[in-house]
Amino acid sequence: MKSTRNNTPNILLVEGLWGAGKSTLISKIREKYPVLFVPEPNYQVSGIKTSITEWYKKQHETRLKTALEYASHGEHVVMERSILSNAAFHYAKHAKMPDWFDSSKFSLFSVANLRIFFLYTDKQTFMHNAKYIKDPSVRNAIKNNKLFYKNYVNFFRHIGFDVQFVNSTNQLASPTVNKHLHKIFGKKVKSDFKEVTHPCSSAVVTYGDKLLILYSKKHKQYTLPQGHIKPGESAKKTIYREITEETGYTDMKVLRRIRSYSFRFLNDNSVIKKDIDCFFVTLKNLNRVHKRLEKHESYKNFIVHQDKGLRMLNWPEDRENVTRAYEFISTKKPAS
Repeated sequence: MKSTRNNTPNILLVEGLWGAGKSTLISKIREKYPVLFVPEPNYQVSGIKTSITEWYKKQHETRLKTALEYASHGEHVVMERSILSNAAFHYAKHAKMPDWFDSSKFSLFSVANLRIFFLYTDKQTFMHNAKYIKDPSVRNAIKNNKLFYKNYVNFFRHIGFDVQFVNSTNQLASPTVNKHLHKIFGKKVKSDFKEVTHPCSSAVVTYGDKLLILYSKKHKQYTLPQGHIKPGESAKKTIYREITEETGYTDMKVLRRIRSYSFRFLNDNSVIKKDIDCFFVTLKNLNRVHKRLEKHESYKNFIVHQDKGLRMLNWPEDRENVTRAYEFISTKKPAS
């Protein structure tokens, strides 16, 4: 499906090694440019037990159609992983292409204005990061194959696409990468979707040297306390209310605003733009009242060490907020 517009939207596919910074890059893109994001599927969160490879293939086919649909309506698109990830994993394990790859690759070749970034690290860093991969099948594949790293990287060097390789250790924030991103997303495109802005507040909440995070039973993921700002309510007042409602903790102090940022997503043919003020909050004690959760909410509190919390949090924006908060603790200066 190709757009007939003069300024045709671009689709950026972000591939890469585990722990190489894909989520971080995507987070920065979403904050800086008005894009729509197609997230990576997760068979564990979706409760898939069998035929995992086939499930991923179908998911990636559907996700590509979604990206093309967004682009046809005049939206720049960022995708995290694709069918290339499935093929690369197979090649890394077996040193040969999967039988189904030719037809799947053709669907990507036919996409106009497709750009591909591949994020990587050196092998030593990759092996260190591999310890924190949540999928045991991936951890075992890496552990049992000395050529896994080499094969995975080489796959993207020889698949026939124009792939932009980015060493996340020293290039992720480089002027060259920023120049490429501006070339992809810097041009304005006219969207058919109506955009609705929702002002919100979120918080990095600490107790002593530990971090408070929430587990959503509905979405099966960890997040920070957050919520919509009500009419006539300040962002600071909102976060007091949301923390009390979602966690039950009441005795707290807002230390400072960490940062303000935005991101967009599609909902019922309208683009929702969330403008978020994130605050740094400390709990004075752990005395609690009953939570006042809305019908769609179901949260469980966890108080953990910072490093563990960073690994547990689902969204890169939340991880960035935590990192900035702890920079403030260590320097007693506003985080850059």
